[in-house]
Amino acid sequence: MICCAVLIAFAVLIFGWGFGIDRFVRIQQPFPAMVPLTAFSIIAAGVGSLMMRTAPGKAAGILCAVLIVGSVLLEDVSDLRLLFHDADEGMSWASQAAALLAAAALLAQAMMPDWRRLITRLDSVGLCVACLPLLGYIFNSEALFGNVVYTKLALHTGIAFFLLFAGRLMMRADETWIGVLYAQERGSQVGRRILPVVILGPIVMCYLALVATEQQFVTADFRLTCLAFAVVAMGTIAVVTVADRVNRLERSARAYEEELKERDLELVRSQKVAVLGRLVGGVSHDFNNLLSVIIGNLELFDHDESPENRDHYKDQALKAASNAAALTRQLLTYGRKSRLDPEPFVLDESVAETLQMFRRIVDPGLRIIEQFTVPGHQVFLDPSNFQQVLLNILINARDAMDTQGIIFVTTGLVTDVPSPRVATHDEGPLNEGPYVTVQVRDTGSGMAPGVLERIFEPYFTTKGVGEGSGLGLPMAQGFCRQSDGDIRVDSAVGLGTTVTLYFPLSGTVERAVVPITRPKPHTPKGRARILVVDDEDAITEMMATQLSQDGYEVETAKDARAALDLFESSPRFDLVISDVIMPGDLQGHHLAGRVHALWPDARVLLMSGYESNRLREQFTFAGRIEFLQKPIDRKTLRRTITELLES
Repeated sequence: MICCAVLIAFAVLIFGWGFGIDRFVRIQQPFPAMVPLTAFSIIAAGVGSLMMRTAPGKAAGILCAVLIVGSVLLEDVSDLRLLFHDADEGMSWASQAAALLAAAALLAQAMMPDWRRLITRLDSVGLCVACLPLLGYIFNSEALFGNVVYTKLALHTGIAFFLLFAGRLMMRADETWIGVLYAQERGSQVGRRILPVVILGPIVMCYLALVATEQQFVTADFRLTCLAFAVVAMGTIAVVTVADRVNRLERSARAYEEELKERDLELVRSQKVAVLGRLVGGVSHDFNNLLSVIIGNLELFDHDESPENRDHYKDQALKAASNAAALTRQLLTYGRKSRLDPEPFVLDESVAETLQMFRRIVDPGLRIIEQFTVPGHQVFLDPSNFQQVLLNILINARDAMDTQGIIFVTTGLVTDVPSPRVATHDEGPLNEGPYVTVQVRDTGSGMAPGVLERIFEPYFTTKGVGEGSGLGLPMAQGFCRQSDGDIRVDSAVGLGTTVTLYFPLSGTVERAVVPITRPKPHTPKGRARILVVDDEDAITEMMATQLSQDGYEVETAKDARAALDLFESSPRFDLVISDVIMPGDLQGHHLAGRVHALWPDARVLLMSGYESNRLREQFTFAGRIEFLQKPIDRKTLRRTITELLES
């Protein structure tokens, strides 16, 4: 468009005023002529606009703006104007205004490029100045050209200025309102459909009204009535069209969003199924291996008479059973259903103890740099589970490096947990408040984005066969969330990995917390009567045998109602050991409530393969009920029973 404006002005200047061809000077008589200074101003504005995209071009743009201003000033000096054209000819005020607007836009674009709105407004005003005479020529408006502003403005002057300013706006479409019409958004699509009607509709209707008036088909009053109706009709059509288009776009957008939601849900379902399948497959594999070891060693124990071999078979079976129990604890921790025994302890001291254990399994080439910044800050966590989680993370950091590298362990205090977290959680956001952090950063190889997204999937591991189970980080995530905390993992290939644990601050102490002393081994006293309640015959038989060997009188029951019947029909029991989940309408916590209500002196010990804090917290006496997580080793059972009977 700018090139077309320059060509029009150049043709007028060369062929019209240079060779005297009147058709180039004015379209026809008695239309005004485009004077040389107007043509020169248009050429300078066009050339300056085309050269503005480079640094030297900005200087050229400033020069062109100065030449335009000089041309307008020359036009206002009568003696100098006669050098360029006849005294009867001259630049109209509208031409001068358009030329000065072009000069101002060039100067602003060259000297203040960040003032985009100002530049756009200057070009837009110039476009409006050029549009009005064009409409006047269409309607042959004598009133327009009788006005002092537009008296001497030629038709091709208006066209050239229109092309100049429209071209300048289109050159910077991304920064101007022209870009709205070019965009691919829904509003721009609707605008492109409506704009031709909005522009051409009034022009056509007004032109028809003008023709009808000239032919005396209608009076002036009726013409105004028709024009008013036409404007209202055009506006109504435009509004209805826009509303209908927007409504259809919104309906299609909602349908598309619903489709995306269905796809996302289906993807989530498939991912959950895949994770569940991997979890089931991994658990089945590990348990089958452990059961094979247990069954095989028990069979060997039954057929081998050698005492030494029997001891070996027994030890191997017990070791496999202990590994199976550890696996179930890991799964419960991952599912956030593990039995936690939280207690207040100083975080820095627990981290230091864990690092002492970790240093025993670290290669000499690996350095550990520790920085403890929260002395005396306490957390309320399960200490053994916390140390296990931290130890797993440290081992992962060790395995991510060769024999050389550095592991940085830092503790700190933050006011909130940064978002977004690495893994998505079904729970809501964490509670507000201060959090104590433990950060483990290594200088290892780091993880690719695809690996980082899957680190919390159970049984997903990048380690070789036999080097990792893929349950360490899922267990850490479950422990953190069950402890009202969180975990964040940041990693990049070649930049190492940073794992940060967040736990709520529970308080501070001025001195180190005295280590908790564990109960000493003890032996049963007296012949206490114990009732074992469990729906699994193998469990009741095994526990009854163990307790009988320890000198207790033992009775068994398969459910809570049978246990209550025994309580009423036989001598009082000193202790009831009951499973939480059993067949029937009475569960273990119901049985505990009945026993405490009817026989307050009797002790109750609950046990379960599931975490049962929520069920036990429904009773006011929950704090008085001891709980053990299955599987229960004999040493723990002996110690707990003695503590209960002696309390």
